[in-house]
Amino acid sequence: VGTVMALNFCLALRPPLMKMTQELVNILQEALQIAEADETVWVGKFMNPKVNMTVTKLRTACIELLCTTMAWTDFKTSSHSDLRAKIISMFFKSLTCKTPEIVTVAKEGLRQ
Repeated sequence: VGTVMALNFCLALRPPLMKMTQELVNILQEALQIAEADETVWVGKFMNPKVNMTVTKLRTACIELLCTTMAWTDFKTSSHSDLRAKIISMFFKSLTCKTPEIVTVAKEGLRQ
């Protein structure tokens, strides 16, 4: 969670501390996979409420990272259009989540 939040901070700075590289795109794709994960699967695997809370924090941090990325000029190129479309789809899917924190962050992503 801390690593995702730190990465989000670095991308939110103007100018960002990072450049768009293939490694960063890979990290963003992994963040998207975490954010898209079906919450019923997570709850089924981790019955411990503390673990569920941590997973929710991780998903929320990943969605926040993707929100920041969507606003980043370097990410608005046509070479990243497929990933952008998947992120937008994830924002809409997250609106149906039962966790209020995730819904709030997804709404913010769509608002941007």
